[in-house]
Amino acid sequence: MASEMISVNRSLPDYRSEASPLDLLEEIILIDDLSNRDYLKEPLDAYIKRFPVPTRIVHLKDRSGLIRARLTGSAMAKGQILLFLDAHVEVKF
Repeated sequence: MASEMISVNRSLPDYRSEASPLDLLEEIILIDDLSNRDYLKEPLDAYIKRFPVPTRIVHLKDRSGLIRARLTGSAMAKGQILLFLDAHVEVKF
């Protein structure tokens, strides 16, 4: 539980302008593959509202697995270039 929360706290804010210029980020899509972690529900929904980049969370109704979760996100994506990050990945410049 702690390691996933650390990842969320470190990875999500790293969209900052010195890491990714805001004019290059069209959107951030987060897929919740039926997590049982409470902090990945309403607290995360509230947290992303502060982002300067359009960000949305898709809470899947059934556990779908990594590939289906990525396919779901890619089907919703507006941008031409997609970057997939797993929960343990930290974004650094």
